[in-house]
Amino acid sequence: MNHDRFLQIGGSILFLLGIVGLFGIIGPDAASSVFSTNWFFDAEENYVLIIAGFAAMLSSGLLSHGGQKNLSRSIGAVSLIIAAWSLFANNVFGIGLETPADTIFYGVIGLWGIIASTKGKHSVT
Repeated sequence: MNHDRFLQIGGSILFLLGIVGLFGIIGPDAASSVFSTNWFFDAEENYVLIIAGFAAMLSSGLLSHGGQKNLSRSIGAVSLIIAAWSLFANNVFGIGLETPADTIFYGVIGLWGIIASTKGKHSVT
């Protein structure tokens, strides 16, 4: 899968997770989450996911090939930093991190973004 598809699909996933987090399916608190204290997105995290997801989806149509690669790489790097951070702290900039769920979530998004940024424009895998 290339960087364009990562921005489209990954952005859609982030956007939808933020929306369902706001509407009480996986947040905005542990009592509202179907996963209880194991995994939920607090209000701040939901807003970040919505904005990041929307920006990723929008950028897949607006940015150049190089811009998409750089954005995918940046999203991947930031996600990996958050995943690593969650191993040592339970929040980053006021956003709560539940271990191991958020570690796995941000780690997968991070690896996906980094790998997608290395694929060519016409890659289908």
